[in-house]
Amino acid sequence: RYLKALGIENYPANLILAEAPRLDLAQAGGEAELMQAIRERHIKLVIIDPFIYSHTADENNAKEMQPVCAALKSIARETKCTVLVVHHVRKPFPGSDGGDPVDRGRGSSAIAAAADAILDWRLDSKGRLVQCRVVSKDVDSLDFKARYVPEGEDSARWSIEVDEPTPEEAAASLAAVRDAAIRALVTKPEGITRNDLEGSVQLGLTTIGKRLDRLVVTGILELKTG
Repeated sequence: RYLKALGIENYPANLILAEAPRLDLAQAGGEAELMQAIRERHIKLVIIDPFIYSHTADENNAKEMQPVCAALKSIARETKCTVLVVHHVRKPFPGSDGGDPVDRGRGSSAIAAAADAILDWRLDSKGRLVQCRVVSKDVDSLDFKARYVPEGEDSARWSIEVDEPTPEEAAASLAAVRDAAIRALVTKPEGITRNDLEGSVQLGLTTIGKRLDRLVVTGILELKTG
């Protein structure tokens, strides 16, 4: 109904748009209700937009938000369905950029703490270029730009622009990991992992791992298994 109202007639049959005014993940039964809907329709991706419509808890109260976030994580785990939550950010202080993506979300820090990954969008003044950052518990942060490109009167597209490190930046990070690895091996000659270097260089674990792999390929380090 929503898509037809926008003049969109052809859309995938497995795309479901639904209002759920009675869904309340803060109350008993809310988690089971959403889980049942996912299983009945074999849904692989659920988008809750916005987050505040899915519960009646106080967003500023960590004690109230923790069960709501726990319910979403349980739903994702039990149904093998990805859960994407659209959440509003708090108003920034005058003259600030809004802060770190983890801290920009409105309400309790328990909300951001429960997320496996956070995608932060920041529109420019014209609403055409979005500065994005992905923050994840498992990989390094990723910065990229999403550009809104109109194509005629009735269509548009988004283009993604990723900033790759320059050769100079890559060489500098490789040298930093090399030097940190040599220092670490002095005190731990039995061997090191990327975790041993995390506090020694200003790089994420994924980048450290890639640089260590490069040092093994070039023969500076030796890979040990087992």
